[in-house]
Amino acid sequence: MSRGKLAKYSGVNSETIRYYEKIALMPVPDRSEGGHRVYTDSDYQRLCFIRRCRELGFSLRDIEGMLYLVDGNEVSCSVVKEMADARL
Repeated sequence: MSRGKLAKYSGVNSETIRYYEKIALMPVPDRSEGGHRVYTDSDYQRLCFIRRCRELGFSLRDIEGMLYLVDGNEVSCSVVKEMADARL
């Protein structure tokens, strides 16, 4: 899907998506043969996770830490729960 569709479906502004890519919270998307960005369902799920964390008041640094756990396959419910409890 395009960035515009991703923005519409996720409820996140397209410029915010661009910013998240710039600071590496979102991966840089693949491009089509025509040079258009192509986002996947995985990108959509990640963006929705980031949006929900922001709604709950997590900082971008906190979110980065949680995504690091997911990206590194070092997910620990207790660690994520500690982060959430500390924030809330």
